[in-house]
Amino acid sequence: TVTETPAKSESPAKPPKSAPVEVAPATREFQLGRDAQPVETLKEGSMSAMLGGVMDRLSGMVGPKPRFKPKLPPAFQPEESARRGGTHGRTVRCFECNHQQAVSNSATSTQCERCSVYISLVDYDITSPWSQNIRTRGNVHIRRRGEVVGCDIACHDLEVSGKVSASVDCSGNAVFHQSARIMGSMYCRHLHVDKRREVIFPQGVVAESADIYGTVRGNITCSGTIRIFKSGKVEGNAVAKSIDLKDGGVLSGRMSIQPKIDITLPEKKGYLKKD
Repeated sequence: TVTETPAKSESPAKPPKSAPVEVAPATREFQLGRDAQPVETLKEGSMSAMLGGVMDRLSGMVGPKPRFKPKLPPAFQPEESARRGGTHGRTVRCFECNHQQAVSNSATSTQCERCSVYISLVDYDITSPWSQNIRTRGNVHIRRRGEVVGCDIACHDLEVSGKVSASVDCSGNAVFHQSARIMGSMYCRHLHVDKRREVIFPQGVVAESADIYGTVRGNITCSGTIRIFKSGKVEGNAVAKSIDLKDGGVLSGRMSIQPKIDITLPEKKGYLKKD
């Protein structure tokens, strides 16, 4: 009897030992800024580099891109400049004590450093009849159709293109494009009267300088120069550091030259200036 011996199952051949396989580490995250690559490196091999910048020239992107500059209001002042106490826009005079102080162009109000009175810096643009008092150290512009009669105006710069018959306290320039009548005396930095216009000052006008192209009826006192041009006429006395009377100009009154004249309004007593 033949006994069959079952054949031994052959075990699978083991692969030969080889060098250990290195597993690549997981890709770490790159943080923008610290690990960012320059643009030149990224452009290598790109279509833009292959075309030699043709696409850039066609799209108008050659050269540095213009920096975007947002539109800012005209009176904007950078924070750094404001913190350093940058240049002030103008000097205003207090209504009560005549103290003068510098304010920024962007300010809408302030407080007197000497008497603590509130000072508005709002501008007025008058285009219709007006009957209320104006008390500000902003600018007042009376348009051609504007009319201010029988009230008080306290402002910085005054520009008159309409009708005015009022009391004026002006700490800046006074420009008259139309005839006007000023009740009481007026103090201003610079007085300008246009040609063929007549401005009446029953109690006189005090200014640092004056350019007269039209007619001024009243006495003028200036710490600087009074210029009376060819078409200009002054019906009153003129007291100034110097008077420039052009050919054709008329001065019907006494003329007094005072080189050391001072027109600074004195600060009213009774107020203590803050340190």
